Amino acid sequence: SNQDIQALFIDTNNRFLLGDMHRNEVYIWPETLPGTMKTLILENSTRPTSIFKNSTSDLYVAHAGAINGITRWTSEAAGGTLVTNTDGLCWGLYVTDDTLFCTLSYNHE
Repeated sequence: SNQDIQALFIDTNNRFLLGDMHRNEVYIWPETLPGTMKTLILENSTRPTSIFKNSTSDLYVAHAGAINGITRWTSEAAGGTLVTNTDGLCWGLYVTDDTLFCTLSYNHE
């Protein structure tokens, strides 16, 4: 397979979210099986490096590409909104109500 899974998140309902850097996609498994997997296609050839889903089901995806940054998807939106740019690759992501925490491993930050 051409998959290059770099990002993994498991939510409070044990639902898996995986980021495929080769295909520029995020896969979201359903809460119960059998079910249909949802696929988010990332724009502008961005590659997901980290994923976080908060308590209101907003999905945050850190990505690498022409622009390194973090994009947020709400449950109602068809596409994501760039929340912030980053100075490097964000390999770890955590979100509170008003703060994004990103591990920039190559920058030791």
